[in-house]
Amino acid sequence: MKEKVSAVIMFVLIAVCFCGCSQNEIKENKSQFENTFVSDIVKTESVSSSVSQSDNTNNQVTNNAKEKSGSVKNAGSLNGRIILIDAGHGKGDYSKKEPVAPGSSEMKAAFVAGTSGKNQTEAQLNLKVAKKLQAKLKAMGAQVHMTRMGESTTMSNADRAEMGNSLKADVTVRIHANGSDDKSVNGILTMIPGSKHVNQEIVEKSAAAGSAVQKHMVKQTGAKDGGLQTRDDLTGFNWSKVPTFLVEMGFMTNPEEDKKLESSDYQDKIVQGIADGLLEYFG
Repeated sequence: MKEKVSAVIMFVLIAVCFCGCSQNEIKENKSQFENTFVSDIVKTESVSSSVSQSDNTNNQVTNNAKEKSGSVKNAGSLNGRIILIDAGHGKGDYSKKEPVAPGSSEMKAAFVAGTSGKNQTEAQLNLKVAKKLQAKLKAMGAQVHMTRMGESTTMSNADRAEMGNSLKADVTVRIHANGSDDKSVNGILTMIPGSKHVNQEIVEKSAAAGSAVQKHMVKQTGAKDGGLQTRDDLTGFNWSKVPTFLVEMGFMTNPEEDKKLESSDYQDKIVQGIADGLLEYFG
């Protein structure tokens, strides 16, 4: 009898232990499930964040493409146009003189050094911008020629004008920067030929091109608008038989403007303004 009672008691104890273990396992499994569920939420949030970042990246790529599309859509817009870019000044024979206009007895310097800023000369600045403009206009389909590609030059002001004539250029773009004894003077202006030595058709075309370029340079840079200035005393104008204008990109003698002119980004804005102006001029 005692043995039967002992056996029953052992059975009950084993059953209780078994049930207890089962409850603990259930609790552990529940805890694991809860932990897994929380972990999945974290992963889901992480994935959502990654997707969001990916979307932002894709949007940025799309926006960048749209920004670049401005230059892409201009590709070929100047096809067939012959453009001469004259980077003003450059080292030459400063003692040489030449007639200010064909048949004129008035003589002027054939080579002039130009002005300078704190860290660069006008000739250096002119060439930097001219090369950037060359690349820009070529990308737009124009046939581009340069009066100089280096620091020194053998081409006088009259020679540069004659080069445009021989090319039968649609326009000659002359790149310069300004200087003044008054350091407060600033702004962009564009010079165009007067009618004293240049025929009226060329004067009118030059004015149209110069006006469009001036407007767009000011728009791009936000610089003070110096407007158009008509000149009858510039050899580079008076020898020209093709439309021409001269850009004065700013005053290197003005500390604030000189600093801007050193900036590659600011130079790019000037180049874009010239390109936009030529697009408007050619229509």
